[in-house]
Amino acid sequence: PLLPSPSNLQPPPSLRASEKFLQQMVSLFVASHYRNTPNDLLLMADAPAHHLFVLLPPVDTTANALPPILAVVQVALEGSISRNGARQKLASGESLPQGDLLPWTIGQQFQDPDFPALSGARVVRIAVHPEMGRAGYGSRCVELLKRYYQGELVGLDDVDLDDNKEEEEEEEER
Repeated sequence: PLLPSPSNLQPPPSLRASEKFLQQMVSLFVASHYRNTPNDLLLMADAPAHHLFVLLPPVDTTANALPPILAVVQVALEGSISRNGARQKLASGESLPQGDLLPWTIGQQFQDPDFPALSGARVVRIAVHPEMGRAGYGSRCVELLKRYYQGELVGLDDVDLDDNKEEEEEEEER
């Protein structure tokens, strides 16, 4: 069977919205940082240890539009390196592997082979909408990230969206 050419296919509306949202995020990163490469986008998309957090204004659920992005934060999860592996690398003096910047650097500087076994989140960069600069949104992002990693806030990955739809439908029926 012949398949239609991908160039003839129209993306579903949800994909268009996702693409616009991604475009807003990347635009904020580009506008706020002088060194951006296509590799940055690949890293954000493909590196499992890198996470993006987006600060949005209150969302109007009746509006059929994307909310403007106030700020976006790129976070790298680092550490949890085996103690034996860290001891061998630090003792050998050879160059340290890519990634896990803070655990390796601090372990090397303080000659602490146990430090790389710890885990943490490193803020790679914060981008705030140019019209919202100096309004405290970057600080608010850091505050919310801290609360998130302390378990005080729930992320979308932790929410079953199908259950939420069922709850909303039940409320509408009442």
